[in-house]
Amino acid sequence: MIKALIVDDSNVFSDILTKILQSDIDIKVIGRAVNGIEAVNLAERLNPDVITMDIQMPLMNGVTATEEIMRRHPTPIIILSSYVNKKETKVCFDALKAGAVDVMEKPTGRTLLDYQEIEDELIKMVKIAAGVKVFSHLNLSKGLTDRRPAIPTVVTAKKQKIKIIVIGASTGGPIAINTILSALPPDFSVPCVVVQHIAKGFLEGFVDWLARECRIKVKIALQNERIESGVAYFPPEDHHLGFYKNSLIRLYNDLPQNGHRPSITLIMKAAAEVYGSGVLGVLLTGMGRDGAEGLKAIKAAGGKTIAQDEDTCAVFGMPKEAIENNAADHVLPINKIAKNIMLMV
Repeated sequence: MIKALIVDDSNVFSDILTKILQSDIDIKVIGRAVNGIEAVNLAERLNPDVITMDIQMPLMNGVTATEEIMRRHPTPIIILSSYVNKKETKVCFDALKAGAVDVMEKPTGRTLLDYQEIEDELIKMVKIAAGVKVFSHLNLSKGLTDRRPAIPTVVTAKKQKIKIIVIGASTGGPIAINTILSALPPDFSVPCVVVQHIAKGFLEGFVDWLARECRIKVKIALQNERIESGVAYFPPEDHHLGFYKNSLIRLYNDLPQNGHRPSITLIMKAAAEVYGSGVLGVLLTGMGRDGAEGLKAIKAAGGKTIAQDEDTCAVFGMPKEAIENNAADHVLPINKIAKNIMLMV
């Protein structure tokens, strides 16, 4: 039985959320809080498996509550936010930086019917989050404490030129992507293409948040845009991304691949086809298998590949699949990946 704590200042929304979650026999709502202070206290007293967290609340908002919970009693937290409210959308990524594991749309309606479209996805997300490995706020702020011996400098027998980096992530990915991109210098000499599986409506807010956090340029890719060094490109919502041989971006909306559009695997395969051994593929934390075959295609084309290690993954699904398929040249903790990328480049 998954024990859930609901945090929201609206009793109407809490009632609806309780009905949705408890419609699944594996979930039980064990408590409800109307502000961040109550949430912090109940998290310690009730020891829930997962918390759903509102952003705008009296006395203590959702970001501060997330920081306090991750400092005192680390617990998987899902941020529920309305992407219609652009100001709130931007703030919710600060909660992810504080340690929340995912973000999901909070419908603007006030009846159960308004929430039926997200019911299945919300239940699925709660079940995934309940099994996520969380890290304390202290470790997050330091880029994750790593007590293992230092990883040797990457040495290759034959130096090869990296022309493009492709990074893929799912659950737990926003903080992992931030950790890598924010470590890259403003004069970074290679373009990056990044895929993050994220709830509909939140990509723009995520990219804007990263743009404030990083020294390289971060943006949503445009059709036929020429790829430039020192820029991180995200495919638009509901679009796959490919490459023309003249370094232009190709966007298209074919059917989802293994339930995902954009698909990490499709983008990695497209990069391998156009850039061959000049691709560096990086697969980060996430549920499922997306990206594993893509990483394998990059390695087969002579490119370099990195998978995030189990200890620092929120969910060791996608990297594990790649590692088991012998698709990863290097298996590294998240706080070592940016350094190794720069060494390779």
